[in-house]
Amino acid sequence: MFEVQLIDYKSNSGEAGTCDALTAADQQTRRAEVKVKARCFLVRAEEEEEEEGKGKGSDLRVREDMSGLQFHSVLLDISNQLAQTQLEDMKFLCRDFVGKRELEKITSGTQLFQVLTERGRLAAGNTQFLSQLLTRIHRSDLSDKLDNFESGAGSSDDQPNAAERAKLDLATEVIAENLGRNWRKLGRKLGVTEAKLDSVATRHTDLDETARELLKVWRKSRGAEARTSDLVAALRACQFVLTAEKVEERLQAP
Repeated sequence: MFEVQLIDYKSNSGEAGTCDALTAADQQTRRAEVKVKARCFLVRAEEEEEEEGKGKGSDLRVREDMSGLQFHSVLLDISNQLAQTQLEDMKFLCRDFVGKRELEKITSGTQLFQVLTERGRLAAGNTQFLSQLLTRIHRSDLSDKLDNFESGAGSSDDQPNAAERAKLDLATEVIAENLGRNWRKLGRKLGVTEAKLDSVATRHTDLDETARELLKVWRKSRGAEARTSDLVAALRACQFVLTAEKVEERLQAP
């Protein structure tokens, strides 16, 4: 009886040891499977992230290519509308940083624009120098093309909402009626460049129309961020308090 019990004990002990061994093996197998699954998950996540990054990069390159194409199309259009005498005038204005021999080789607007690009004077986001050149040769219409390209005028996404546009229109009329010869001071306070101020000056002799043109240029440059409150703040900063108050009164009128 004792021997049987001993055998049973050993047998049970052996079975328990076998079960423990199997359990440990199962646990190791499961851990290995978890590690493999986790590794596969990470690999898939990295691949998806890489593909997404490639997609975003591709979209960005497409947008950049389209922007570059549009910019060069604008430059080509400007070049085609330049008279030979106007091109010569522009070359003369560039003589301080472009050598005489190089200027003599330039026979078209596109060639001049290429030189300006190489000199760091012209790019899709840097058109002020060319705009100033065009203004100096009395081609403000061509300068406008550059301004419209750079500000993205005409897109609904680049305009304030309808209510703000209505307020800006009212403010523009009040300012045009009261600003007079001080339009340049206001323009500088609003951040309008000197090149664009010069361009505005060549388009109109009437002061009211000049002020309207100034605010048109400012609104284009600000796009959807243009606000009447910014105009009022600029007027007050220039000490044009009476005009600022008239704008506020007009806006509050029923």
